[in-house]
Amino acid sequence: MWQKSTTGNNISYAYNPVPYDIFFSLYIGVKNVEDGTNIIEQIVPYFTPEWTATLNLVNDPNFTKKYDTPIIIQNIACEDNYEAGNFTQRRALIWTINFVLKGYFFGPIHESGLIKQIYVNFEIPTTNTAAEGIRITPVSEQIYIQPGETANGQPTSNASLSIPPNEINVTDNWAYVAKLISKIDNPDE
Repeated sequence: MWQKSTTGNNISYAYNPVPYDIFFSLYIGVKNVEDGTNIIEQIVPYFTPEWTATLNLVNDPNFTKKYDTPIIIQNIACEDNYEAGNFTQRRALIWTINFVLKGYFFGPIHESGLIKQIYVNFEIPTTNTAAEGIRITPVSEQIYIQPGETANGQPTSNASLSIPPNEINVTDNWAYVAKLISKIDNPDE
């Protein structure tokens, strides 16, 4: 997942792009062989057998990552549909160059609220509950994490000096406040 932008209490994000091989063809219709070879000689030297373009594939100023996108020549063929001896039919030479583009497809951009408070419970199973297959064990310790910022906008890791987490924006200058709560010492908390 990669991030787009953060504003206020929301964050916009998109999942990583999916690589795809995109096949396409270029058709060149000419009257005579010399015109066709002149056009082919103008195109082919740039491909050895690939040409790589560095592209900004998402049309959004917040996504600035550029991708190297190779375009590879698969083959070149010439088709002459003129039948000898038939003077009523016009001669047409069609040169076909088949390419593969090593491109990407992007999913939609999502927006969601930012997580500002986290509780992590640590459980230490006893030998009796583990042997009996009982999955309910008491919480041993709990860690509480939130952003911390003083009323004058300075980052703090002291919970008593911090304003409430819902008043802190993602773009503010804040630090992490972590509090360890031991349930072994205080089982009723």
